[in-house]
Amino acid sequence: MFAKDMDFAAWRKKHGQDPHSLVADPRFVDARAGDFRLKPESPAITKLGFVPFDYTKAGRTTPPSMTKDLPPVPRAFD
Repeated sequence: MFAKDMDFAAWRKKHGQDPHSLVADPRFVDARAGDFRLKPESPAITKLGFVPFDYTKAGRTTPPSMTKDLPPVPRAFD
């Protein structure tokens, strides 16, 4: 159920919102073990055209010395 007693399709029709959204099992390799890579049959790949990327290469690309004057990261994000 999406909202109260409606499934997502009924909610979308009633409110006219999210006409292009997709609600589906993402088909992770092994989410319980923390492996969130997508299986080849994932709807993110087959229906949305998502191209998996190497997440280990994502993130900061500048050395800390170049951002030393920025405010500190809040503790909640450590």
